[in-house]
Amino acid sequence: MALTHQPPAQPLLLMEFYDTNAYRPGGGIPPVPRVPQGCDLVSKSKEEHQDEQKQKTAKTKEKPSSLCKTPPTTIRSKNNGAQFHRGIFLGEGGFARCFQIQDENGNVYAAKTIAKASLTSAKTRAKLLGEIKVHQSMDHPNIVKFVECFEDDVNVYILLEVCSNKTLMDMHRRRKRFTEQETRYFLIQILGAVKYMHGRRVIHRDLKLGNIFLDHDMNIKIGDFGLAALLLSDTDRKKTICGTPNYIAPEVLFGKEDGHSFEVDLWSVGIILYAMLIGKPPFQSKEVNLIYKKIKAIEYEFPEDIKISQAAKDLIKSLLNKDPNARPSLDQIADHTFFHGEMPSHLPPTCLEGVPHWKNLTPSLSRRNYLKLTAAAGIGPGSGNGGLISKANSVLASDINAKNTAKILPECLSPKVSTTNIRQLSEQAKEAVTRKLTAVVSKIKTSPSKPPLRLLDRNVAASGLSHRLADDGLAKESVYLLRETIENLALGLAGKSIIEDDTTKPISGFVSQWVDYSNKYGMGYQLVDGCSGVYFNDSTSVVLSASIKNFDYITDSNKPWAEQATYTLDEAPQFLTKKLYLVKHFREYMMEHLYIPETSGGHGETSLKPDGKLTYMTDYLRTKQAIMFRLSTGEIQFNFNDHHKIVIGDAGRRAKYIDAGRNSTELPLAQMVHRAKKLSKLEKMPGGTSHDNNHLLQRLEFIRITLVGWHTRISTAAAQSEI
Repeated sequence: MALTHQPPAQPLLLMEFYDTNAYRPGGGIPPVPRVPQGCDLVSKSKEEHQDEQKQKTAKTKEKPSSLCKTPPTTIRSKNNGAQFHRGIFLGEGGFARCFQIQDENGNVYAAKTIAKASLTSAKTRAKLLGEIKVHQSMDHPNIVKFVECFEDDVNVYILLEVCSNKTLMDMHRRRKRFTEQETRYFLIQILGAVKYMHGRRVIHRDLKLGNIFLDHDMNIKIGDFGLAALLLSDTDRKKTICGTPNYIAPEVLFGKEDGHSFEVDLWSVGIILYAMLIGKPPFQSKEVNLIYKKIKAIEYEFPEDIKISQAAKDLIKSLLNKDPNARPSLDQIADHTFFHGEMPSHLPPTCLEGVPHWKNLTPSLSRRNYLKLTAAAGIGPGSGNGGLISKANSVLASDINAKNTAKILPECLSPKVSTTNIRQLSEQAKEAVTRKLTAVVSKIKTSPSKPPLRLLDRNVAASGLSHRLADDGLAKESVYLLRETIENLALGLAGKSIIEDDTTKPISGFVSQWVDYSNKYGMGYQLVDGCSGVYFNDSTSVVLSASIKNFDYITDSNKPWAEQATYTLDEAPQFLTKKLYLVKHFREYMMEHLYIPETSGGHGETSLKPDGKLTYMTDYLRTKQAIMFRLSTGEIQFNFNDHHKIVIGDAGRRAKYIDAGRNSTELPLAQMVHRAKKLSKLEKMPGGTSHDNNHLLQRLEFIRITLVGWHTRISTAAAQSEI
């Protein structure tokens, strides 16, 4: 699929840089023309050459995309009357043309435009609607965002997010090869998107550099679901021969009787990895039949003049395995030693044109970047099943029935609610929540006495784990720090060295008092410096400074993109009046019934973060033996039933131990473990005692196990929120 002309340097979405031998399903693999013996192609007559050119021209005119004329300047949807302004032409493929369009609110999209005249058969209409339904069901940060679809009298329009940095193929043509650092970054995001698709029982079947787009932040966005297939079960197999020759798995070409499944995408990932590092696909040849011959024999090599790591070679070999069942799983790929090398936190736009360079990519920082990236993409051990959905909840392309060309899209694919109406609905929902909160606080104010705030019984024997999470689960982007903490705890307890960060990060604070009223309002708490706050059940927080002169309001408290604003009490916004009242009430209760001065902290503004904002609670979790708090500064605190406390900081590199008498010790985790082991030996000696140890090693191991379980829970919740 080729472009008719070079497009301008503008945001690009659906431009497809297919190889000259790319093809679509419908007639199987195109036969390779064979030259009869004795026929000299070079001695063709001028007339023969002219005939060939006419045939090529005729074939070009017959492309379905050629039936798609340039839409009018103003495009009107037949579904809801919405209007869009057509902008520049972005690119053309074999079945569609792509234009930039703008809606009435100024939002810019890429519109994949298909002429209705090209949808003359039920098969072609069903194929288009199947593609739409599959893409519409996708919602992952590394998959091109499906916005909506509509039609006018002439065309069907699929609105998608604009990927302004074009495709990996486009970048690859300029750069020729990528560094291993870039390749690791790109591949993790590709793996995350593929895992998500497979979790929804979708095989892409056309993964290649030309179908992988880059947004303005250089993040991967997989697009073009024209060849995607939906499996009805784990044992379902597909038998259609389709794809792009350089990327086709051997079981697609030579295993038609047995069919193919998810593993074909793993093969394509191996091809992509090889191409990014070496500069071309491993089986590339000028002749299609030679490509197939090489694929059948798994015939490729690593050029001696191009240096890549042995880990990269091992990973490529494991992916380009002729036996589909012998290929590693997506999570196993993400955990391969290839990803233990240098990993950047992001890629600069300059890498589109030249080789980037990173400074200070230490093993510790690379590991942290890896954990953050895998958490955001939803890939790697412990990341869940990718949002696996059941057969009953899956979107089946076969359910779509298109009977005429007058109206191509069924109502379920072209909702009557416009983008403007969606905003109005959101405002209505927000008003409903405000009314409910007002009613609750009004009841508090009119009560003859203070509400019976219940101090959580520290000896309560809760059955199993209970947790407080946002309705949509904890954002994947925040899981990476938890994973790093778990890894460092495991290393420390095993007596192994922990990779230190560039700067020491002492534990800055902890929760000194708390009161649980989450059955109605939220969790109240007081920090060691005297600041008080409430983590409300709607995931917002209000933190009152120790001086009671100002407070911070935090939206989406348990998410990395939480917004934090500071106000004085005199300038408190009207919509926060009720919540601020509750915070003061909780604080008064804790000061009156619970407050005991801490020996390790005063009442200054010591809980300020580097940006001047107050520290707040982001999450809490209750177990049978302890309650856990997590703070915005990264500390994770465990309050045990016997009043001993342990605070883990700096992603598991430091620990603070506070005994029942409020005596505290803060050490690097490795030293804390060494101290605990030494004290444990003293306890075992005749007459040996150690009041402050009190099974410190067992407590640290309990923390590690609890965090592992919590990590599994929030990873699963994050995956399920995508369904």
